[in-house]
Amino acid sequence: MPINDEIADMMKEHWRQQFKKVDALIKFGEKIQDNNFVFAIPDGHPYLQGYVRDRMRRIVKKTNINDDVYPHMLRHTFISMMTEAGVDLATIMNRVGHEDAKTTMKIYTHVTEKMQDNANEKMQDFYGNMLKIIQ
Repeated sequence: MPINDEIADMMKEHWRQQFKKVDALIKFGEKIQDNNFVFAIPDGHPYLQGYVRDRMRRIVKKTNINDDVYPHMLRHTFISMMTEAGVDLATIMNRVGHEDAKTTMKIYTHVTEKMQDNANEKMQDFYGNMLKIIQ
């Protein structure tokens, strides 16, 4: 799946930094599980979901967000942002691994206030002069 070049470069740099830590552990005779995960603990294993969830909760406590948060919410946010940006449904489905358009449409692409405003602007731009022409 293609991603933005800037994001790809950032992930590659993160992986390089992570690999340096893994390489250092290997030199000290530590057992390493290297599966080329982009985000992994120092021994090469991926982060556990509970760790990520707990970390998110600690960060959110420092904000004025009162809702309980979960890592899966980032998926919803990403899909909503792609929808707001006007990314077509087939591309969104491909990016998130959905085979059924109903899943994507029903669960993730709720209409946001920004989308409502954009729809109003598009309708005004396209049909705005229609009444003036009729008179």
